[in-house]
Amino acid sequence: MLLLARGLLKADTHHGILCTLQHHNQPRRTLFPNRLLREGSSSAPHVRLIDRLYFAETVMNRQSFQIQLDALTQDTLALGYAVANALHQALKTLTTNDTDQMRAVIENDRNINATVAALRSRCLTMIARQQPMASDLREISVMLSLLPELERMADHAATICKIGQRILASPEAVPLQQMSGGIGPALTEMGSRTLVLLQHGLDAFARRDAAFAEQLCEEDHAIDRLYKELFAETIAISRTAPHQSSQVIHLLTLAHNIERIGDRVTNLAEQIIFLLRGEVVELNS
Repeated sequence: MLLLARGLLKADTHHGILCTLQHHNQPRRTLFPNRLLREGSSSAPHVRLIDRLYFAETVMNRQSFQIQLDALTQDTLALGYAVANALHQALKTLTTNDTDQMRAVIENDRNINATVAALRSRCLTMIARQQPMASDLREISVMLSLLPELERMADHAATICKIGQRILASPEAVPLQQMSGGIGPALTEMGSRTLVLLQHGLDAFARRDAAFAEQLCEEDHAIDRLYKELFAETIAISRTAPHQSSQVIHLLTLAHNIERIGDRVTNLAEQIIFLLRGEVVELNS
């Protein structure tokens, strides 16, 4: 602004975004946003000052962008841990039958949805305003892919609690530990393994560990096997204990929601690998 006030800079209407530098009898110079093309003599102290000012502005813009990107990454990770906590609380209600806790998880799902919407808006704003390239653009695009996965995981956790409410509303409800066969232990193990898998996925994202993310598919396969065993167990129970058929169907739906969370964690792992290696992989195949 000081240079403009002294008449050292004058807009050049013939060159659009270019500006023309004129200073008394000094040769004409054309200034671009990030560099200076000089015509004639190079002895111009104010030109070197403008060079430094533009360089400083570029550095400051880059630093500001990096701060925003780091904050966005940390907030996305914090959202992930909030989803993991929601799943943890939902799984606890399977054994405690705590209806207040069920309601809390369901209500908290709205907060998670609002956070997802806010983070998505920040991602799109950064793309529009900063026009990132290469690895920066890849990181923002990965977070845009992770957000709906985290949102759906939270939805699954809320659904687990809604199913729990429906089970408890039935006068014939049987505590999970007293269910016939091995459905209770199998469901509990499924939940525990899925929670650990989600925590591992978030840790892989936080540590930027592609190799660790790649291993998560094995944990998901174990959860899939448990789900198949649980499915077979529910068929057997519906035959041997018909009075528990209604609850068994609810528990099978509940188990399906747990299994889907595991699948979504592998989607998260695929995005981590893409972020770090630039490779598109399919871990669920």
